[in-house]
Amino acid sequence: MTTDLREGKPAYDGSTPLRGARRENFAQFYVHKTRGCAAQAARLAGYSQDLDASKTEGFRLLAIADVRKRVNYLTKQLWEPIHMSDEELLGRAAALARTDIARLQDAQGKWLPLHEMPPDATAVIAGIEVDEIRVGEDAVGVTKKIKLRDSLAAMRTLMQVRRMLSPDVKAEVNVNLADRLARARRRVKEGQ
Repeated sequence: MTTDLREGKPAYDGSTPLRGARRENFAQFYVHKTRGCAAQAARLAGYSQDLDASKTEGFRLLAIADVRKRVNYLTKQLWEPIHMSDEELLGRAAALARTDIARLQDAQGKWLPLHEMPPDATAVIAGIEVDEIRVGEDAVGVTKKIKLRDSLAAMRTLMQVRRMLSPDVKAEVNVNLADRLARARRRVKEGQ
């Protein structure tokens, strides 16, 4: 912990509420409610309701060192649970790049139910849309549309991180999804 040399007491680090209730409310509203709108946070905290005055007040409050430290601390607390390390980000990109979509299908090429799919393989799924096929009032079938994430983008990102590809180079690759599915089905059959 740092110490305020002028007064010999611990310096404020933002981890405790501010002394003034309105300043604390401003910091809380700024981080949690308004997502960074100082004017709106100032109005909600009980400062002037006038738009121009609240803009000035919000700017003034953010210039106060203790308020800024409190806002920084609260922001860090807000984002800490969802923070990903560099290793985790690269690991997820690598898993996405190497996932074989054949693992999402059975031997006949039908999509597995979501709960039966391997957890690491489901990372390639961006979305699932299910529509009923109806004839009159009767449901006669179901259409499933599964949108996959772009594994080429994940590979491009990994190549840029490893400096194998510069960020300004655009790799134009067109891969037909039907061709990929056919190759995946052949691999599944060959593996049996």
